[in-house]
Amino acid sequence: MTAWILSSLLAAAPPAADAAAAVPAKPPVRLLNRDLGGGLSASVRIQPGVPEAGQVARVIIEVAKKGPAGPVPLNGATMTARIAPNTKGTKDRKLRRKLSRVKPFGRQVQALKDRGSYGFHATLPTAGSYKVAIEGEYKGTPVSFEFGLYPNLWPAPDLQAEEALMKSGRSRRPLRRR
Repeated sequence: MTAWILSSLLAAAPPAADAAAAVPAKPPVRLLNRDLGGGLSASVRIQPGVPEAGQVARVIIEVAKKGPAGPVPLNGATMTARIAPNTKGTKDRKLRRKLSRVKPFGRQVQALKDRGSYGFHATLPTAGSYKVAIEGEYKGTPVSFEFGLYPNLWPAPDLQAEEALMKSGRSRRPLRRR
């Protein structure tokens, strides 16, 4: 009797292949959207989608304002990027130790050929969680937002939140007023 119960429980358990299929494949490009306020928005592309530690990651930022027929790309923005290790967002103790040895560094965000496109390259020294803060201005209007880079970590810690924001069309959850 107990043998029959055990065999039926083992047959009902999902195989390991199904558990591995639940994790999405690593994307070649990761796309994030941010609302900057004042009718401005930023679209961030990270190539590769999951950067490798010690390899170059390319970040392209497209700044646009909302127009009647869709987004209008904007030239003339000046921005800088500050990349800092995020030890609070990393749960693994060994990764936190490695990240604590990494010093924050900055990059100048360069204008690219395409209208409204800006970009920078960064080589992240170790695996873990990094917080990228973009700050700058466009014609006196401050431009600032942040996003995460996660070398050698997939799925990304904020993947589900980002997918929900992409589907809803919002880049940040609105504040509730009481």
